[in-house]
Amino acid sequence: MKRTYKKANLFNSKRKNLLTLILIILIFLGIGSQFIIFYSERMTSEDLKYESVGWSENCDGTVYSASDKEIFCKGCFEGTKTCNWPLDMNINIGKVKKTLNTQGEIHCFFKIDNINYYTEKGSFYGITETQLFTWQLLDASKNHTVEFCCGIDRESIIKTLFHLEKDIEQGCITTPVPPRCSNETI
Repeated sequence: MKRTYKKANLFNSKRKNLLTLILIILIFLGIGSQFIIFYSERMTSEDLKYESVGWSENCDGTVYSASDKEIFCKGCFEGTKTCNWPLDMNINIGKVKKTLNTQGEIHCFFKIDNINYYTEKGSFYGITETQLFTWQLLDASKNHTVEFCCGIDRESIIKTLFHLEKDIEQGCITTPVPPRCSNETI
């Protein structure tokens, strides 16, 4: 009986050491992968793409005709109407699913005509899908430059344990937007 007990004890002792070794290896692999993600993960301009950018031609079921546009632009240039019109934008954002699945967040914002909509207007997007449709109300009688920027933010155990901080590296794409109303359209 004592022999069986010693064999069982020896077997459990070997198994316990093996399990402890496996647990230590898994902890080091987990922390190592967190370091790799922390230092290598970034959003680049290649991850962002404008699918379309253009002045809205329809809204709430109304399709605007050429004469509607002419009337709007005429009022805009005569100063009898405001010149603001919606600019529609469809944007494709890469790395969304991979980032969300690994507990990261993608934050995006616009810079339009050198106005940073995040710092100056407090406006940003928390992205959860690869496609983003949005619009901005802009002066339709002027040229505009639209820049869209995104970065990955992530809370991780290594940030907490080792008090590591890094700036969010952002990818940006820019597109020029010609005016909707020009002297040729009236």
